[in-house]
Amino acid sequence: MWEVDLLIELLGVATRQTRVDREDFWFSLPNPDGRFSVKSACSLLFKGLPDASAPQGDTLRAVASISKSWAPSKVIVFSWQLLLDRIPTRSNLVRCGVPLLVTDLGCVSCDVLSESAVHLFLECPTVFPVWYQVARWLGWEFVFPLGLAQQFQAFTGFGRGKRVRLGLLLVWHAVI
Repeated sequence: MWEVDLLIELLGVATRQTRVDREDFWFSLPNPDGRFSVKSACSLLFKGLPDASAPQGDTLRAVASISKSWAPSKVIVFSWQLLLDRIPTRSNLVRCGVPLLVTDLGCVSCDVLSESAVHLFLECPTVFPVWYQVARWLGWEFVFPLGLAQQFQAFTGFGRGKRVRLGLLLVWHAVI
């Protein structure tokens, strides 16, 4: 669990600090100028991930572009978690060692397949018609990609111009 390792590292850094009789000020280590940025925080977080679980390709591009959304921050955070497959689906709970009955592994909506993020938000027979209707509403006809990051890139990539792409990003958030 890399989160535990990060917590231990944070506690080690926090206990090594000594009190200084100076006024506190904000400082961010990843940036050379000492100012905070989301990009530097993400690069610091991704640097600590094991190589196998670090986002690659489409996922990395999707995660990087999702912060530009006009959506509320809690929606953006959920989207990050979804794209990085960090939401508590039944398959993720089993992978983390949470004991579940074999009968509890199916999807909550259709109870046919194993409940994964891709199934819940793209493939499930109760969700796929929603994506289909949204695509028809926008006047699109295309085959939905297999993964969430690819679907995100395809969905937001149809926009010409920054405002249209940001609007499509809001529609994507709304459907999710």
